Amino acid sequence: DIQARRRVGTIHCGEYRRPHDVAFDAAGALYVLSEGSSNLLVVNDPHAERIDQVIPTGGAGSHKVSVSRDGSLAFCSNMNSDTVGVVFPKDPERPAVILPVGQRPEGSVFDEEERQLFVANRGGAEISVIDVKRLAVVDAIPTPRGPVRMCRDPRGRLLAALYYDCGLVIVDPDTRKARVVPLPEKPISVGFHAATQTALLSTHAHRICLVDTVAGKIVRFVPTRSDPDPVVVVSLAT
Repeated sequence: DIQARRRVGTIHCGEYRRPHDVAFDAAGALYVLSEGSSNLLVVNDPHAERIDQVIPTGGAGSHKVSVSRDGSLAFCSNMNSDTVGVVFPKDPERPAVILPVGQRPEGSVFDEEERQLFVANRGGAEISVIDVKRLAVVDAIPTPRGPVRMCRDPRGRLLAALYYDCGLVIVDPDTRKARVVPLPEKPISVGFHAATQTALLSTHAHRICLVDTVAGKIVRFVPTRSDPDPVVVVSLAT
């Protein structure tokens, strides 16, 4: 419970080790990606604390997942296979569609209409573009080295943490115009606060780096515990 700041339940994953990423669909179903077993766990009602489906991703090192709003498609980034495995929670017996992408794919994000999915390839210097209807890789957007996690702003621009080149890259996927804000350490993940146009990046220096995306500069740091990872922005005190 975010407002109460307390744990209200636990979903046990059992043999499906290392639950590394979670996503929700519009109906509130929960999707948990088990990196240790490379399976997607589907929890139709999180309050029931029960796993309803287990779907193989078709790859190895399944690390991050993006789920369509209607819950019909889940795109699983398989780091150790250099693939994205597309699975079908509404049709769980359907085999995964395997899409080769760049090296060590991690974070991904849909465009607003869910016509395209953008996948950050940490081991390379590009973002793969997947046509959601065709389930095909149709393009690649060049970036500096190490795009690792990604989000989208209300204008449709992609914000990616650059793990190897230590920065935040802001990319217009239509024009390919890119802007890089250098950071003093390796970022791990990125979130975005639309009201203040602020990007928040977790880093290996055990802190969150806040970047003004309009001015293109760091505005402050927030210390954390050891090795912060995913960033989700609920609110931002100014």
